[in-house]
Amino acid sequence: MPYVAIKTDYVMENIDVEELNKKICAQLNVPQTKVQLSWEMFHEGNYYSHRKKPEHGEIQRPIIEITLSKRNSEEFKRSLVLAVAEQTGLILGLEKEDFLVLVYYLEEGNIYLDGEFV
Repeated sequence: MPYVAIKTDYVMENIDVEELNKKICAQLNVPQTKVQLSWEMFHEGNYYSHRKKPEHGEIQRPIIEITLSKRNSEEFKRSLVLAVAEQTGLILGLEKEDFLVLVYYLEEGNIYLDGEFV
């Protein structure tokens, strides 16, 4: 079960995380239970990137962290990254190229789910 953490300085009250999850899963053609999703906000002064400083009202480059089991295929990883970047970009008015996406893999046995290590 992939875990997706979207991190940005965009104001959270404008985000419906359930609806975003629904759209990502629809694009992937998987059940909504397949992807766990969170939206985390950088507060002013809590994030620094040595790039052009955004103008007033512009947002910093969002960071998306995706954690996958090694059981997920390369094709699924690529499809998930694109779906998350595209759907999040629609909300933020950004292109998929405007995101920094970090993908992490968990070894089998390093996931505790439903009372068991899987």
